[in-house]
Amino acid sequence: MKPPASGQLTIKFDAQGPLDQLQANLDLQMQNLQTTAVRKLEPAKIDLALRLQNNELNLLGKIQQAKIQPVQLDARLPLNVSEVIAKHQLDPQTPLTAKIQMPRSSVNFVREFVPAMRQVDGTAAIDVNIGGTIAKPAFSGAADLNMNVARFENPTLPALTNFRAQLNFRDNILSFDRCGGDLAGGPFTVRGRLSFPKLTEPNLDLQLTANSVLVARNDNLTARVDADVKIEGPSTAPPSPAGCGRPTAAFSRISKLFRSRSRSSGAESRAAFGSTEPVFS
Repeated sequence: MKPPASGQLTIKFDAQGPLDQLQANLDLQMQNLQTTAVRKLEPAKIDLALRLQNNELNLLGKIQQAKIQPVQLDARLPLNVSEVIAKHQLDPQTPLTAKIQMPRSSVNFVREFVPAMRQVDGTAAIDVNIGGTIAKPAFSGAADLNMNVARFENPTLPALTNFRAQLNFRDNILSFDRCGGDLAGGPFTVRGRLSFPKLTEPNLDLQLTANSVLVARNDNLTARVDADVKIEGPSTAPPSPAGCGRPTAAFSRISKLFRSRSRSSGAESRAAFGSTEPVFS
């Protein structure tokens, strides 16, 4: 069995003192890091430095890859090793301070992950702060994505153009303040938010609206869709017989317009159908 990634790993660790006043340093460096799943992706370098002093853990991290600007991570939290061992867990009320930054970078590297993409032109940037506690994090900052165009190798698939996304973090909520673009001339938008009652358990409240969005096209058929779709509920809840606690999707409006062409005569026929009632919820 081949490992999922390859590269060079260097670790330096030292610690001294009793557990309730432990002083420790851990330096971890990964160079020429490559994943077997995406062989074309240029190697990355990851540096992590952890310092534990006076029962406070500080972490500094940096991810470097040729296609993007360096991603910086800075975090700290109180940590008493002896208490964690005694309780067998980190106290959920532990205060947390962290910052993640990526200067504006090209998103052309997406082509390395998706070979079916022929062209990707756009940029992305991240500047996010995390405070609060592990049980109830508080976010601030923003992430934005500008996608001028994204095209597939398959010419029958619609091109994405003029996509703009502005995601803002406030307390424990990620808001989609601006998110939308065009699929082959058909505009669509995504509105709503993700809330994080726990850091690892987001709740969804999203709505997608589309107007004449192209979903399929070939020599004989063109299909466009109008849609109004709402998704809400927890993302990580296990399925239940009654569907309680699971994300639900309500289609308040979905319609399709088909155009079929005759190669011999050049004639065109059209058919449309739609619904204004929820299909399911």
